[in-house]
Amino acid sequence: MDDDRWEDDPVDEGSRRPRGRTGLAVGLALLVGIGVGVGGMYWAVSKKMLPVAAATGSGDAHEGDQGDRHSDGQEASTADHRGGHGGGNEGGHDNGKAPAATVELAPRQVAVAGVKSEPVEPRGLTKEIRAVGKLDFDEQRLATVSARIAGRVDKLYVNFTGIHVMQGEKLLDIYSPDLVSTQQEYLLALKNRDRVRESPLPEVLDGANSLVAASRRRLLLWGISEKQIAELEREGEGRIHMTVYSPATGTVIEKKVLEGKYVAAGEPLYVIADLATLWLFAEVYESELGLVRLGQPVEVTVPSYPGRAFQGRVSFINPVLEPQTRTAKVRVELPNRDGLLKPQMFAHATLRVPIGAAVLAVPASAVLDTGTKQYAWVERGPGQYERREIRLGAEVNGFYQVLGGLDKGERVVTAANFLIDSQAQLKAGGAAGGPGGHGGH
Repeated sequence: MDDDRWEDDPVDEGSRRPRGRTGLAVGLALLVGIGVGVGGMYWAVSKKMLPVAAATGSGDAHEGDQGDRHSDGQEASTADHRGGHGGGNEGGHDNGKAPAATVELAPRQVAVAGVKSEPVEPRGLTKEIRAVGKLDFDEQRLATVSARIAGRVDKLYVNFTGIHVMQGEKLLDIYSPDLVSTQQEYLLALKNRDRVRESPLPEVLDGANSLVAASRRRLLLWGISEKQIAELEREGEGRIHMTVYSPATGTVIEKKVLEGKYVAAGEPLYVIADLATLWLFAEVYESELGLVRLGQPVEVTVPSYPGRAFQGRVSFINPVLEPQTRTAKVRVELPNRDGLLKPQMFAHATLRVPIGAAVLAVPASAVLDTGTKQYAWVERGPGQYERREIRLGAEVNGFYQVLGGLDKGERVVTAANFLIDSQAQLKAGGAAGGPGGHGGH
């Protein structure tokens, strides 16, 4: 027979061995080795997945060590059973609505993972809106001094910017031929009225009085004060210069005239600003604009005076956003009676908006944000956690206002919630036939 044939061993000519039986032995050895390897890998994977199964509710929930004593078949059966009735959003449906995801952890696993929870309770929340801006003049406290009559500037009493002037203080003298002739007309009208005062004809006296009134009104329109007109009547001689007085108390921020310059009627000469009140234009992001209200108090700080805060109020909210920065200018009216603040200073503004004296709130660390929805893990009992979709309001100093999804007194996970969420995803994968539930075996 072919299997009983002997052939010469190329190494040792004195020995002979059966060729067919050698190949059969080698094949059997390879099969045994492969079987041992596959069995070892399956045992290792089963051991590695056992803690995950226990964390997701597939193993024994009382002690992690007891889970090692269960057979692989028992783990798969338990995982398959709970995967079909588990509470994940990916699990079974009840009346068309997915039940909440749940996770169970043994006490030892809770301690090792460092799971912590805090109660949902009312808190007094105050939202702080921080913005930067720049100080500017109060436009309502700006005064422009213009020439009411054409002429030549012969003398400047205020000859540089930055000087502080009082209301009624002399600014400059203008020589004007028109002013001289108008004063002469007024003096003549006065003399004519005195001459016809004893006239028996009432219409003559009325005409003289009308002429005086018209000349006087013309002087007033040119900026001649009542006091100057009284001096003109008393002295009986017109002046060749008209003195221009400051219409307001403030600081000269613009000077547009020089001595010897001819000016036209209506030409601006000075700009005077009252710096007792300034405006701060703070840049507030559009996401926070809904919390800003007119009359709201604002705390302002500037680098020039560290540690000192100035108090102001919101007086206007610009209805148009800046397209590049997506901010809106919020105008803050800022008292500056001591003159410490200067226009064009950079400043920081803080608006404190009360959200509520007692509103439900959770720590920010308890919130899992997917971008479209927010979730929190609620502690239902020792080692038992349920994922809950929640609705949130404003974030204030590390806390979120709760608008829905949580009740007062419930405890939410604030530490290791990402780990619990990952275990829920593994559980959902096992229920769908993945390795966590040994599906398919």
